[in-house]
Amino acid sequence: MIHELRRPQQVRAACGDDDLVMWVAQGLRSGARAWALGDAVVAACPAVSRRDRLAVWGGRAGAAALVRHALAELGPAFRPFGEVELMRHVTGAVDGLEPGGADGGRRQCRGDPGV
Repeated sequence: MIHELRRPQQVRAACGDDDLVMWVAQGLRSGARAWALGDAVVAACPAVSRRDRLAVWGGRAGAAALVRHALAELGPAFRPFGEVELMRHVTGAVDGLEPGGADGGRRQCRGDPGV
């Protein structure tokens, strides 16, 4: 079951204080939201470093389901990104996403998942 994380402490505990997730979560201010499923977490925030971002962390199956859920809630303007191997899986599992650029072991996706 997908759980919305409503406090920064919940996000920190769910992702093991992962720097990418915590950065995007922005203390759950400024319209930021986060969800967890099993061992996976996504955090989303509009206009983080000039883009609507969706940080993806954790297990593959949960991560793909969370990305689908978050994009359905927030819309296709949010760009998922995370560890390269995880994002390869998410890109293959979520219709409409395509691989984007990679930088420093992170990969972002682009496209319209049709949500």
